[in-house]
Amino acid sequence: MTGRFLSSAIGLLLSPIVLAGCAPEPEARILFIGNSYTASNDLPGAVEALAKSAGHPVEADARAPGGWWLRDHIASAESLDAITTGEFDFVVLQEQSMVPAAPDLAETESRPAAVDLATRARGEGASVVFFMTWGHRNGSADVGHSSYQSMQVAVANTYYQLGTISVSEVAPVGAAWWMALHERPDITLYQQDGSHPSPGGTYLAAVVLTGTLLPVHPDEFDTDLGLDPDHAAALRGFASRAIAGERPWR
Repeated sequence: MTGRFLSSAIGLLLSPIVLAGCAPEPEARILFIGNSYTASNDLPGAVEALAKSAGHPVEADARAPGGWWLRDHIASAESLDAITTGEFDFVVLQEQSMVPAAPDLAETESRPAAVDLATRARGEGASVVFFMTWGHRNGSADVGHSSYQSMQVAVANTYYQLGTISVSEVAPVGAAWWMALHERPDITLYQQDGSHPSPGGTYLAAVVLTGTLLPVHPDEFDTDLGLDPDHAAALRGFASRAIAGERPWR
């Protein structure tokens, strides 16, 4: 009887229902508000994987239709409902890629939309983090930039301004991107269009974002997410420097 009872007890403890109940509670719930830069290669999923590898499980959700500006999210009931009813700890805001590089558009479009979304998120108890993106590989003549460098500086300046006026943190992905492009040109960050991120570009963005959102150093991330281990280690190093405040274009 004792052996059968012990066997039954062990079977119950190992049952899927009980094991599911033992899953650790997420330390934070994160909502990404952006577009295809966020959706490419499942950036929210990469953040979840990195956080889990460092022993800090999180849950991430996203509203990221292709090509959307922050103003489009202001006009979207689904985006606003996600912010106001989702009970998120963090809301990450990412603007359309070219808008921050054009001072006039940044002032008339990005600024009011960013302040509105940040205010709504903080009203629900969430911390707000801006996802500083990167310049296009060859700049963008549409917004007055003939090179990556020129566009990146303009994009970064806009994101830092948005962080200041909305009293929010900025995840300096663009700063880490600059370091990687200049110091490790052998690592591919762009897709063929010269705009969207490759898996390596998404990994770099995810490391910066996760290291900004959570009390964890990039060195603690124990997954390369399928990248070459040397490349992943180098990208974590660039992310660490960016999070520490290095602005390499100075």
